[in-house]
Amino acid sequence: MQRILDILKERNLLLDRGSTEASPEAEKKPLDSRARVVKELVDTERKYVQDLEILQEYMRRLEREEVVSKDLIHNLFLNLNQLVDFQRRFLIRVETQNHLQPEQQNWGNLFVQYVCLPLEAGLFAVDGRLIRK
Repeated sequence: MQRILDILKERNLLLDRGSTEASPEAEKKPLDSRARVVKELVDTERKYVQDLEILQEYMRRLEREEVVSKDLIHNLFLNLNQLVDFQRRFLIRVETQNHLQPEQQNWGNLFVQYVCLPLEAGLFAVDGRLIRK
């Protein structure tokens, strides 16, 4: 997974996490409604993956430093690793879709595919958490 993200970053298909500046091209051209919605979707997915990765690092630190019991860590971060993996894959697909020409983009198909993946993997949501059957 990391290799794919590295390749996308090398090709400048991902934004640098530290970068908050818009590109000069984006500043010149006003966005239409569709483009604003797509930009918001892409930005939100990037931020969500970053937040999940922060949680994942926090979980690892708790495990490493044995601050709390493994049972508590398991209960607090149930399926976090699977969720991070799923969201990274989804982000890659979102980024790929976003770099297509608007007339080639098929956002509906992307969402239909990713709604079915958790179910096929035996995962389902309970109280907003993705858990394994």
